Amino acid sequence: MKKTIKSFFCIVLSAISTLFVVSSGFVAIAEESSNSFIDDVYGYQTALTGSLDFVRTQASELIVDSIGGEWALIGFVRGGRADNTWTDGYLNMLEQYIQNEAFFVDKQTGKVFLHSEKVTDNERVILALTALKIDATAFRGLNLVSALFDKDQRGDYKLAAQGINGVAFALIALDSGNYAQNAEGENLRKWCIDYLLSHEKAGGGWDLRGAADGDASADITAMILQAFAPYYKKDRAYRKDDIDACIKRAVDALKSLYADVDNGDTVRTSDGVSQIVIAFTALGYDGTDDESFLKEILENLLTYRDAQTGGFKHEPNGETDQMASEHAACALVAYDRYLNKAEPFYEMNIAAANSAAESAAADVDFSNGKTIVWIAIGVAVLMILIIIAYIIYKTKSVRIKAVLLAICIVAVLAGAFFLAPGTEKHNPTPSSSAKTNEDQSRNSPAVKGKDESFTCTISIRCDAILNNMNLLKPEKVSVLPKDGTILQTMTITFNEGESVFDVLKRVTREKRIQMEFKSTPIYNSAYIQGINNLYEFDCGPLSGWVYRVNGTFSKYGASQCTLKSGDIIEFVYTCDLGKDIGGDSAVEGG
Repeated sequence: MKKTIKSFFCIVLSAISTLFVVSSGFVAIAEESSNSFIDDVYGYQTALTGSLDFVRTQASELIVDSIGGEWALIGFVRGGRADNTWTDGYLNMLEQYIQNEAFFVDKQTGKVFLHSEKVTDNERVILALTALKIDATAFRGLNLVSALFDKDQRGDYKLAAQGINGVAFALIALDSGNYAQNAEGENLRKWCIDYLLSHEKAGGGWDLRGAADGDASADITAMILQAFAPYYKKDRAYRKDDIDACIKRAVDALKSLYADVDNGDTVRTSDGVSQIVIAFTALGYDGTDDESFLKEILENLLTYRDAQTGGFKHEPNGETDQMASEHAACALVAYDRYLNKAEPFYEMNIAAANSAAESAAADVDFSNGKTIVWIAIGVAVLMILIIIAYIIYKTKSVRIKAVLLAICIVAVLAGAFFLAPGTEKHNPTPSSSAKTNEDQSRNSPAVKGKDESFTCTISIRCDAILNNMNLLKPEKVSVLPKDGTILQTMTITFNEGESVFDVLKRVTREKRIQMEFKSTPIYNSAYIQGINNLYEFDCGPLSGWVYRVNGTFSKYGASQCTLKSGDIIEFVYTCDLGKDIGGDSAVEGG
């Protein structure tokens, strides 16, 4: 009997020692994993952690948007972070957004168009869902991918309607989760590749319009490199040589843009630099060589960092900006994955056919060191319990049996207590009351002053084009209204402190009118690039959108023009810098 007891204590002691050693080993592995770049030469680790913390804090409630929405979530999740409450809140909000805000939902097929023209909304959400290991073709009975296959009356894909970035991100979205691995998907991929190759500039690179002339745009070129990355130097039959040669020219074009210190393009903003980092890490360029362009770009990106907040600035002398911070966080995560030889930022490696099963497995975050430690502890405790059970079986002492049995019961109860809370799922079943008042107001315009309503009128016209049809691009004829009126004069209610831009955003969204703008936070300015798919330069070199209030063209951007009750807002397309519509110094682009 004494030998049995001695053996028991020896076995238990050995098991506890094993538990300590194994757990310590997993802790060490977990810590090494979370500190992937030990030689933190460029302040990279600090910047990565700080940017993710900043993004998570600023986007406390995620929305469907390019700011405070999917990019924040994608960077956070791809960076190995986990916050089920945050991501579950996004999924519930997304479902409600689709039901109440989406441009089109076919309840029979599940097809969803989030926006009337901006297919990038669908593409961005596809990437967010895929990052969460959720099948974007079957999100709560809805298919976000189907919108990518939409065609116009001529049988052409609509992906390029808002710009060439719509084509690039369609390819990225499809390949992110290996969606549409069939003939239809193959045809769309080939069309995207053909379109991107055919719209390359003579000197390499691309711009938003896909024009053959003019200079390349750094951020657009980088986005298309990201789209081509899965096809680069890979044994793929379709236009492999063309893609490889095209990528080389684009890389050379980016280096030239970056070398030009007077270049005012997005290469001189943190957003553009972030896109280049994501592109080069996806292509697999070596970032550890001192002569490497990627190293130089990364060091440049870190100069935009605000050490106090952990966020990033749009321009070196600007203020911390949410959009710039989200893009920088994504870039740093991409660099982290590159250094650790993980899959590139957008290669999420889930097949649509299997992602439903993988979604359940994704609930356990194996990239999190704490999860690994708990698994190790669980295995060791289980071994101890098995040993105790064996001794209970062998010993003849009733007292020893009772003590050991009590230990087993306490251990099981303790395990149940600690492990039960960790059962949250990525895709919970929404309750009927999921849409709270906060959800309903999330996308409403912010009240900037007193809670008091005023009225104004707004109209959108492009009738000046009718007198300059010889200048209009042929592909734009189909989007031109016959009488030149996009939006007839209508009365709008607004809150004190709101701007012309606030009202334009709300009206175009409510009326399902395509509108694209470029924000410059440092100047608190929004530049109107296109409305109803009519953009600047679509009708000659002096064409674009301008606006006037009460018959007077403003010298300020639309976001800087505060409204007064009774104001009359007119957005007008000019073909001659405002001279053809009664103005001499209109602010182009609002």
